[in-house]
Amino acid sequence: MALSLLRNNPSAWFRDATIGTVCCWLPSQLHSSTTVKYHMVAGESFQSTNWMVEDDDACKELVRSAGARLYGVDNGPCPSVHWTSVKVNVNISGTPGSGFLWGSLSPRPDNIRIFKEPADACALHGCEAMILRDCTASTDMLIGIDSIAERTWDILCMKMSEDYDYPWMAVAVKDAGPLPDLDSDSCGCQDPSACGCIIIG
Repeated sequence: MALSLLRNNPSAWFRDATIGTVCCWLPSQLHSSTTVKYHMVAGESFQSTNWMVEDDDACKELVRSAGARLYGVDNGPCPSVHWTSVKVNVNISGTPGSGFLWGSLSPRPDNIRIFKEPADACALHGCEAMILRDCTASTDMLIGIDSIAERTWDILCMKMSEDYDYPWMAVAVKDAGPLPDLDSDSCGCQDPSACGCIIIG
C-alpha cells in the first residue's frame, strides 16, 4: 500500500530531490530486512547500533552527519563529526534459488536519502521512505556470488509501522549497474585515516 502511494505521487514524497523514477523499480524479492549501522569517530572505539524505532531519530542524525540527506524535516544545521567510518547495512534474506541464506548490501552514507511522508498522509498510518544508492555486497555470502558482488544496487526501504524489530523494510530493489573499478577511496587518497575522509569498509 505505501509503495503504491509513493508511486502514485512521487513528487509529494521526494520534493526537490533528484531521484530516478521509482515506477520502474522491481518489487523486492527479498525477505524482510532492516538497516544496521556501524560507526567510529576518530580517536574512539568502533561501535555498532541496530536501527530500532526508539533510536530512529538519533540514527537519522548520525547518517546525516556523515553525508546523508533528510527531506521534509527541519533539523537545523548538520552536526560536525569527524567520522573515521560509517557503514549502513541492509540485511537481506535469500529466496529459494538465490544461492544464499542471508547477507548485507551497503551504500556510502552520502548515498542515503530519507524522506518524511507527505503532509497529507494518513496520520494513523504514517510511513517514511529511504533510498540507498549504489549499494555493494558487504558480507562473504554475497561477495562470493558474482551476479551480486559485481553489481551495484539501489534499494528503496519504507518505514511503515512501529515494529521495534524491523522498522525499515526493503520494498523495491534495482540493479544499478556494474561495480566501478576503484583503486583508492572516493577522495583519491590511499590512507583515509590521514585525511579524515569517511570510509564504509
